[in-house]
Amino acid sequence: MAEQKIEIRYKCLHQSCQIKGCREGVLSMDEALFNQLAASYEDRTHLKTPRGYCRLGFPQTLKVLELRRAGHEDDVQPGENTIEKGGPDPIEILKGEHQIVLKKLDLIEQQVRSRDIDGLWISTAEVEDGIHHHSIEKEEFVLFPLLEKVSPYSASEIAIMKEDHRELIALLDSFRNGLKEGDINDSISNSILSNLRNHIAKEDNEFFDSVIKVLDAEGKKILLDGMVKADESHVVIEAGDRFQEAAIENDSDSDDRERFNEALLAAKKASKDDECCH
Repeated sequence: MAEQKIEIRYKCLHQSCQIKGCREGVLSMDEALFNQLAASYEDRTHLKTPRGYCRLGFPQTLKVLELRRAGHEDDVQPGENTIEKGGPDPIEILKGEHQIVLKKLDLIEQQVRSRDIDGLWISTAEVEDGIHHHSIEKEEFVLFPLLEKVSPYSASEIAIMKEDHRELIALLDSFRNGLKEGDINDSISNSILSNLRNHIAKEDNEFFDSVIKVLDAEGKKILLDGMVKADESHVVIEAGDRFQEAAIENDSDSDDRERFNEALLAAKKASKDDECCH
């Protein structure tokens, strides 16, 4: 009789590993091998990496996120952080969206090196749209309020995440303003790449772990429903034409200055009128 094959979705617990596509993934193996690798742990939610699997060259501990037998897609055995049977896990969806952003950051890094202004204009707009949709509409409007209800201790973590979001948006706006004038600011681009990658690592490896601990099945359902609504209502931020945007901004700047001067004159006049009346 053939050995039963199982599939394991895992998260590597080695914190310093930065190899992309390695920290989380899927392993397929015989059930006997799985039992052997998990034998040194009290339950079946952890196992050692198979021989030669870790690219760092030595065994690591993997946390089992999901375990299923090949050919039995509905036979899910959950670990501590699993896709709940009967529906997708919203936290895993958020993590998946992070992977899309990381790939886009790799592209931006290449475009900065090649001084591809037109490519950067499009890719940075896509990242900006991703932050607005993922970080603001899904996290700040749905996840964070939900966390504040079930865990008052999460307030400090939420404040840090929000501050990161604001800083990233400001950096992207500043960088794109430079692109309008044909300038690629290496200092700002380095900050965008470093800060956003660090932010994603912080959420994936720390913040989301704390979220999983406080959200029950009902909380996850509420989160998922809110994320679906955010997807349905989201209006994509388009890159637009770089030269047209620059012209519009220049006109807008002139209008803003004119309105400011008018407001300043009105304020001075009102001040003089007040003095006359006293």
